[in-house]
Amino acid sequence: MRCSGCGVELQTTDPRSPGYIPKEVLERRMKEGKEVLCRRCFRARHYGEYEDIRLRDFLVEYKYVLREFENHILVVDIFDVEGTMREELLRILSGKKVILVLNKVDLLPKYVRKSEILMWIQEKFEGEVFLISARRGHGIASLRRRISAGGKAHLILGCTNVGKSSILKELTESEVTVSPHPGTTLGLIERKLKDSKISVFDTPGLITNDRFVDLLKPACQRKVLPKDEVRRKTFKSKVGKLYFLGGMVIMESLVEGTMFKIFSSEGVRIHETSMKNFERLIKKSWGRFLIPPCSPGEIKYEDIEWEEIIFELNEGEDLNFTGLGWLNVKKGGMRIKIRKPKGARVFLRDALINPKRKR
Repeated sequence: MRCSGCGVELQTTDPRSPGYIPKEVLERRMKEGKEVLCRRCFRARHYGEYEDIRLRDFLVEYKYVLREFENHILVVDIFDVEGTMREELLRILSGKKVILVLNKVDLLPKYVRKSEILMWIQEKFEGEVFLISARRGHGIASLRRRISAGGKAHLILGCTNVGKSSILKELTESEVTVSPHPGTTLGLIERKLKDSKISVFDTPGLITNDRFVDLLKPACQRKVLPKDEVRRKTFKSKVGKLYFLGGMVIMESLVEGTMFKIFSSEGVRIHETSMKNFERLIKKSWGRFLIPPCSPGEIKYEDIEWEEIIFELNEGEDLNFTGLGWLNVKKGGMRIKIRKPKGARVFLRDALINPKRKR
């Protein structure tokens, strides 16, 4: 028997393992004919609590599960396209029927037109694309009609924290455990499309280890992942100035006078300072003012293996820091030195938001 919230196999013997439910609770819920949730899902749904457990990599299982389905829905986070549109997923989906769903479009500034986002993403993905916001219900009806027209079951897949469970909940108008923590779904979950007999299956999120947010504890991830429209701050580059994206990215401009913007969630501190203040700022503000990390003891600055990379950007280009935000060159060219944790990926791309657009 599986948990109706996360899809994991239920068990009554080990409280520290996934799927635990006290035996007397399981027996009572079954006798009453009520929904059965594991303890982890029950606490997440009713109290907003999260039990941190060791997650397993579902990529191998994906290869076998995919054989049972003709239709697939790949969910990608618009805030972190490069970090969540994974090559390993695109590889195993090659040659299959795939709908790409860009979730969380409500995070972008309201003046950004959907037609521009579609043009931008179609340079990276050839196929059907839907722009939605599961949190606000935008685009759900159109996606539901498309799935219904397909006539067969659809499999949802994607990375952790892209909002797959929220999409399933909205499509089917059923109870699914949804939380801002990674790894909420632990097994296959089947639900029927609203007003239809067509099944939609959710899967555990693919675990990543090369995004900036992957370095953070789950509680800190929850704090820094965007919930509302992204913030942006405009700067004019100065040689000798440092620009912080939390405590995880340190940028040093090597040119003078370039106009640029930094986009991030409300939970990530954007800060400009002089190079002479660097050591004092790291010593006193790491994990306090410079967030993330979310606390001084979560990660020690001196324990991180740092690397420095120089990037050259032109007007109309972004430098994307996976899961944290991005830098956009608004006017002029830019040469910038980036200090970041080794292994955290940075991508140069065409601007997601047109720098010449006026509000």
